[in-house]
Amino acid sequence: MFGVRKRICVLASDIASNTVSRTIKGIMKKAYFYDYDVCVFAPLIKDGGKAEHQYGEKNIFRLPNMEQFAGVIVVAESIKIENAIEEIEQMLREKCSCPVVIMDHKSDYFDSIIMSEEETMERLVDHLIEDHGFTKINCLTGAEHDYHARERLQGYKNSLRKHGIPVEEERYTYSSYLLDSAVEQAYRIAHGLVEKPDAIVCYSDAVAVMMAKEFMIQGIDIPNEIAIIGFSSSEEGIRFIPCITSAIPPCGLHGENAVTLLHNKMEGTKDPIQTGVAGQLQIGQSCGCKNDLHYELRKLEQKLCMGSFSEHYFDSNFMEENLTNVTTLEDCLEEINWYTYQLNKFREFYICLIEDWDSFKKIEDHMHCGYNLADSKKNVAMTEEYLRDGYTEQMVLWARNKNGNAKVGKECFPVVQMLPALYEEREYPTTYFFTPLHFKDRCLGYIAINFGKDIVTYDPYYHTWVRNINNAIEIIRNQSELRYINQRLNRLALYDEPTGVYNRFGIDQMSRSIIKHCKKKGKKLVVLEGDLDNLKTINDRFGHLEGDVAINTIANAFRSALGEHACIGRLGGDEFMALLCGEYDEVHMQQIELRMRKYLEGFNETSGKPYIVDVSVGYYIGTITESQQTDREILDFFINNADKDMYHRKKKKKVRQVQPC
Repeated sequence: MFGVRKRICVLASDIASNTVSRTIKGIMKKAYFYDYDVCVFAPLIKDGGKAEHQYGEKNIFRLPNMEQFAGVIVVAESIKIENAIEEIEQMLREKCSCPVVIMDHKSDYFDSIIMSEEETMERLVDHLIEDHGFTKINCLTGAEHDYHARERLQGYKNSLRKHGIPVEEERYTYSSYLLDSAVEQAYRIAHGLVEKPDAIVCYSDAVAVMMAKEFMIQGIDIPNEIAIIGFSSSEEGIRFIPCITSAIPPCGLHGENAVTLLHNKMEGTKDPIQTGVAGQLQIGQSCGCKNDLHYELRKLEQKLCMGSFSEHYFDSNFMEENLTNVTTLEDCLEEINWYTYQLNKFREFYICLIEDWDSFKKIEDHMHCGYNLADSKKNVAMTEEYLRDGYTEQMVLWARNKNGNAKVGKECFPVVQMLPALYEEREYPTTYFFTPLHFKDRCLGYIAINFGKDIVTYDPYYHTWVRNINNAIEIIRNQSELRYINQRLNRLALYDEPTGVYNRFGIDQMSRSIIKHCKKKGKKLVVLEGDLDNLKTINDRFGHLEGDVAINTIANAFRSALGEHACIGRLGGDEFMALLCGEYDEVHMQQIELRMRKYLEGFNETSGKPYIVDVSVGYYIGTITESQQTDREILDFFINNADKDMYHRKKKKKVRQVQPC
């Protein structure tokens, strides 16, 4: 079929792990058989880490637009982030009208499909009994509420009973903290606090490796003194010496069955689902066999060399340093596009960021147009707000690499599309993997990667690779925020906070360039001073908030008379000053005074305030000649003369009294 296909939404986690990867590949295989596209939305972690990080990871589950999918599969066993499954079920109930299949989780609302691991574990324990003659076998399983932990324990019990070996309660242990429990159990056995068994059956390869390491630390030889076996056949178990004897549960077939069940519900068909298939044993050395998994290790190393990049190369490359050494998003994305060569043979790669990925609640800069910074204090308290839940209505596709053609540039699209590439026609079905971009619980966006028609998933190194991107984008965002804060601090050093005009220090700084310009061009320097009338009376009778209104009104009167870009300052209290450079004379100054007077008259007529806002002004105009005088001496001379003019005018004028309430 050529064109846009029906899509299946898959919600999973920790896809790089062997078990989940096999399940996803099974889903892809069967989906391609039915000619469905697949979209996998997955955190990079299974569980662990701080709560903030987990929150940022599981946000990817809020991305799928359920209206764009014909069916949904939830790989529940892979999702261990706290409350995530409950939140997913609630989301699907509210937003999903298509069929849903939940894997390995009993749901009250949707169809479930459970993979049996009981027989696989039974076969592993059979091997210990039949091939090695062990009878004292302990079992360290997972949490009691974990369905698969109970199943694997049941397989252990089945094998013992089948061979006439008593099932002793003290020989099996449930645990919520598997790795810690493994170390504790090994320590107790090594120190004679618990009877030493012939063998120990572990819930997973990771637990088996942890326990074997602790035994070695305590001087116990594995497998000669105690045999240890794992489950799920991980790379960690294969690489360990001695290689961990384990089993591969039928995850791929389980994924295929989930798609078949979903297809039957979507299309009304009755395609058969395969059941009763046990997992494949992987015999290593940790049980005492001479066989080992070196052939698996060679296959693994070949995959690493042929696929993304070797462990040695990954440890010696400088992606993290180079990404954090850039200062702009565009440069960072160019670096990321270059480093995509390290990824497995992908076909498409996209970085999508939320519309305001670098946002922080900025105080709008209206310094020159009468903006009162005091009014923005409530905004300052909001600087820590950021997007945690979901994504912006518009997303920005910033970087893409398709078939080796890399590009950086902004392309906006509605988040309901999820990714524009989903709607392109293709000759074959394919899968897009969506993973979150975030820093702690701050949402930054997401990455999408596609491997064409190959049935592959990203490898374990992809997790660290994406974390480098998360950190790099957050560093750039922080740098942007710090630059803004520094600019604000610099402005606050020069400006008067209540009015937005220059403060005394700002006037001193600006006067240097103005005086220099007047000297160089032979133009006149004007110092215009103003003194707010009756500020103390306004403060005493009506409060300091009304006094601030009067102060801001005078600042705006200066702006109205001189223009927004004039050098206007408040020296403190009720004193204002303006510096002008140009061909000014008495007529110009009278016009300035008239404009100021008209502004104040308009304010007093319309404000409804129980007081009059007025100002007494004075000025001095002069030409600066090249002399031995310093800029400070010149400015003081002009200020003193402007002061004299202002106070002379103030004495002659009858100041209007403050009106009664």
